[in-house]
Amino acid sequence: MIKHVPKLLPDDFILGLSAGIDSVAVAHYLKFKAKKNLRCFHFHHKSETHNDFEAAEKAILFCREFDIPLVLLNSERALEKECESRDARLKAFNDHFENTNLITAHHISDAVESHFSNFFAGHESFLPIPLFSKFGTNTIYHPFLLTDKEDFIEYVKNNQLERFIAQDPTNFIPESATRNWLRNFIIPEINKKQHINMKTIVRKRILKHIDKLEEIN
Repeated sequence: MIKHVPKLLPDDFILGLSAGIDSVAVAHYLKFKAKKNLRCFHFHHKSETHNDFEAAEKAILFCREFDIPLVLLNSERALEKECESRDARLKAFNDHFENTNLITAHHISDAVESHFSNFFAGHESFLPIPLFSKFGTNTIYHPFLLTDKEDFIEYVKNNQLERFIAQDPTNFIPESATRNWLRNFIIPEINKKQHINMKTIVRKRILKHIDKLEEIN
């Protein structure tokens, strides 16, 4: 079941729509279940390797189908690396918007992956993904960190949203990025051999920080 953290969902916001399973599920949920006034933002990275051209088409199709305003911004060149894609996406958003709340569809599995990424990078943070962060005059919120990936998959299936999904084929190739290596190999091995579920550990950390938050609206 998809669930959001009310403290992390401002009244006025725009959703980052990649046209992947997570963001499509969240967009539909916010408009039809949470009854929010939804706007979406899509950044076209222009990478054929990551299926970005189809993703842009799917984002447009989804927003037209459900009458959702969409801001579509384009990269000046093809972006292949995850880090440069993220930096370009955030810069484009920051250049286009001011004093705007950006919502993402990051979930608990993303938080677990970030937990290990921070560890391997020697990052001092003990919170896998910040609940919110400032970027210029804008603020990025992650209200779905307690939701499981499987809940997004089930939501898409139950609401027949598959035709709006664009898959990034590199997500299933461990060699393509550290995050994919963690997702497809390291984390499953740790869960199996240590008889623990890293989601449970990371979820406890996230809840501890949520409890300390004040209302944002």
